[in-house]
Amino acid sequence: MLDEYNCDDRLVYNDWFGLFPYHIRTQLFNKAEARQTKAGKPIFQKGEDGPWLIAITSGRVRICLHTEDGREMLISMAERGEICGERAVFDGLPRSGDAIAEEDTAYLVFKREDLMPALYSYPDAMMYLVKILSVRLVRYMNTMELYAMQSLPVRLANFLIFFGQKYGKEIDGKIVLPFNLSQTDLSRQIASSRESVNRQVKNFVTRGLISLGKEGIEILDISGLEAVCRSTEKE
Repeated sequence: MLDEYNCDDRLVYNDWFGLFPYHIRTQLFNKAEARQTKAGKPIFQKGEDGPWLIAITSGRVRICLHTEDGREMLISMAERGEICGERAVFDGLPRSGDAIAEEDTAYLVFKREDLMPALYSYPDAMMYLVKILSVRLVRYMNTMELYAMQSLPVRLANFLIFFGQKYGKEIDGKIVLPFNLSQTDLSRQIASSRESVNRQVKNFVTRGLISLGKEGIEILDISGLEAVCRSTEKE
């Protein structure tokens, strides 16, 4: 039992859980397990068993794959109000990727055996979860195409646009990313070397597409970054 929380406050904030009536949210909440994971630590990893999903109550999680030489390919990010790991609830198969806490993260774990009866009883919630899976599949395919076929400038521009649209704040005509991304962070996210990313960041700064402010990267020209995404330019 998670008596220290108010179940309605903890679940109705999530669009998906909001599709269940109050008494079902209460039942699901009372069966959930509250966990915390420190920044940089895995919540789950590729190949692990675990027919459950998580609902993030604070923090941020990155969903990623790793190449054989250890480079990371970012698939998506999730934060408070979002769920992840839902595919394993449907098929019960091992994890197909890694979920890593981007910062200290608190979340609730919901097991397959508790969720499936609720999903069968409320088709709208079931279809919403199917929609989430479909959107993420498209994102996954687009990411694979990006890494397999596109140059570093295109990959970096795509990542900055994605990150800016999801987490950025518009201030004085600039899109300010809410936390400082180092060159190492960027290289990890787009599966490239730190040195190559550093050169490309400097190139974008020179072209007036981004700037490096006190808080980190600021997007100055989102249209310019979108033009890079459509181009065939090389590093």
